Amino acid sequence: MSELLTTGEMIDRLKVGEIAKKENSDMHVTRESASVFSYCGEDGDTSGFSIVGLNGVIHIDDAKWRILPNYVSFAEAMKAIEEGKDVHCQYNDEAITIKSYDNRIGSICFDRHCESGGGAAIKIAWIVAGKWTIEED
Repeated sequence: MSELLTTGEMIDRLKVGEIAKKENSDMHVTRESASVFSYCGEDGDTSGFSIVGLNGVIHIDDAKWRILPNYVSFAEAMKAIEEGKDVHCQYNDEAITIKSYDNRIGSICFDRHCESGGGAAIKIAWIVAGKWTIEED
């Protein structure tokens, strides 16, 4: 889980397309551009929501926020590895991080039955239901 941020820290750190959730609330905010923040649903949909104005920022000034992870598909995660990025997968209580510089990348195998050579073990369930993220610098 990401760290708790003040409203100012959230505004500074939230990237375009990311979603922040107000702690102990159903309120979500997304950054649509460098200078436009909008209230949104949990999925980032801004339909029916308003842009966050100065009054909204003042109203939520003492709030604490978490920036939600930007989950991607398994295919997007594998493409990111090919592009030299690190990826992480969380599935239930298990997790795996695949580093782009790791020599295991060319030999991803399944269900922990890796042959010698040290392939990265990925369970089939992780591909289907895992929460994949691309690690940012």
